[in-house]
Amino acid sequence: MSYTGITLIDQEGKDYKLVFAPAEYEIRLPWHTAIKFCQAIHLNGYNDWYLPTKTELAHNIDATLHNAYYWTSTEYSDPSQAWVVRCIPGFLLRTSFGPKTAIANVRPCRRHYI
Repeated sequence: MSYTGITLIDQEGKDYKLVFAPAEYEIRLPWHTAIKFCQAIHLNGYNDWYLPTKTELAHNIDATLHNAYYWTSTEYSDPSQAWVVRCIPGFLLRTSFGPKTAIANVRPCRRHYI
């Protein structure tokens, strides 16, 4: 697995990079199901996969991401909505929010501490 994007810092001040699950783990789901799907993955000996935050995904656009909207774990001020990131392979197009019942792409990730 390869690490992607810029180095980020967690709440405890530790540096990390994101690792995205392989493309075969990409799926289209509503938000609540997307959260559970990511948490249930056991891949390459790791079980700490999750749905990336808006900041993580917006700063770590992976070239394997499709031309689509991707759910983030970041909820909008209206609790019935969450943020999505629209991208094309390798580029961020925009961020917006949508109803959690909508279907969007999901790509699990995990943190690799450096």
